[in-house]
Order: sequence, then structure tokens, then C-alpha cells
Amino acid sequence: FAMPFQLFATRIAHSTGHFGKRSGLRVPFRLILSFLLAGSAMATVLAAPAWSARKPLEASVTQTIDSSGSVITVESVAPRRKLTAVSDASLARAIGLPAKNDVLLPISATAKKFLERQLVTITIQPAIGYDTIELSVSGGPGVPVREASENFETRNGGETCVFAPEKKPSGPWTVYFSSPLAASLTATVRFESSENPWGITVPEADVATRYLLAVERTVDIPRPTASGANTR
Repeated sequence: FAMPFQLFATRIAHSTGHFGKRSGLRVPFRLILSFLLAGSAMATVLAAPAWSARKPLEASVTQTIDSSGSVITVESVAPRRKLTAVSDASLARAIGLPAKNDVLLPISATAKKFLERQLVTITIQPAIGYDTIELSVSGGPGVPVREASENFETRNGGETCVFAPEKKPSGPWTVYFSSPLAASLTATVRFESSENPWGITVPEADVATRYLLAVERTVDIPRPTASGANTR
């Protein structure tokens, strides 16, 4: 690490006649010019701002809404810089929309008995547009879903079945499936959206905000009856 500095000091000492065959003073113009140019370049880099309006710092703002409420987190490549997200009404798409998971994510579930099975219908209609959506069904030991109207995958050793539409529905998303009659089922729905209903942003000129809304809700699927039941 110190070798470049030692060579630089030796070159200066030799040029000024402190040792070696040179007895007179000789100013090393090339060396001094190189040193000045390098110092100027370093000072320019250190003094120039890392981000500007033309080259902004990208900040990822994630708002998570579930049964516990709403939480906003801000992340960027500059962890030491404290960034705060606020709501800007001029950017909001639905400023009056409550930030509650049951409002943003209405879920309707019915269950009917058929022989030794229960036939379940779940309808999901998010209040805003979304990018991705996922439905997870669980119900104790064993695989909770036997047959379904859509493809699904199993997780947690088969105790959870996860649905994700291959093509984004143009309206409400409805899933039909059968399950063991004795199973007590719960459904968890999560969607992510890049829409910004409340105009959440980082109000700094040199920061570009990338917003993501994640909403999650869990409901109990009612026990099957002859006529079915609803949960909203």
C-alpha cells in the first residue's frame, strides 16, 4: 500500500539533489504536473454529488398491508442516507381508499357438502389493479385440495396448495376445488401492485421512487352446508 508513496517521495528527493549523483536542484515538472492533475481529478470526483435530478438515486418503497396494519419500508443503494416516504395527493390514484386489507382485498368463500367431499368456491376481487396474485389453501394434515378448476402446487409437505392464475383475469378471479369433508380450511390471498393509490413517494429532487404495494389477507372457509355460506 505504501510503495507508491515511497517511490514518489524518493523521486522528489532525488530531483532536489538530496541523494544520488544529482547535486543541483531540478524541478520535476512532469511529476508535479501529474500530481496536480491527479489531485484535481480526485477533488472533482469527491466534490461532485453522487446523484442529481439527471442521474437520480433509485429508492424502492414497499407498502405492506395485512391484518396488523400498514407498514412502509424504503431501501436504496445508499443505506446511510435516511430517506422518508410521504403521501403526495397530486400523485395519488385513489386518495380516499382506506389502507385496510379487507377493503383492498374482498374475498367471498362458499362450501357445500357433496358425498364425502366439500365443494369450495372462492371469488377474489381486488379493489385496485394488480401485477401478481396468489391463493394459498391449507387445512391441517394431508393435502387440502383434491381436484380443482386450475392448476396448483403443493408446499409444506403437501399441507398447503397454492394457486396462481396463468393469465391475469379480466374481472373477479374465481377458483373451484374439492376437499376432504372433515378438513377445516383457511385461504390466504396475496397480491402485489405497482399502482400507487395514495401517491407514496420520496419527496427529494435527486431520488427516483419505485413503489410496490403488497396486500395479504387470510379468511376461514366456512364449514359446508346444504346451501353453502359466505365469508367476506
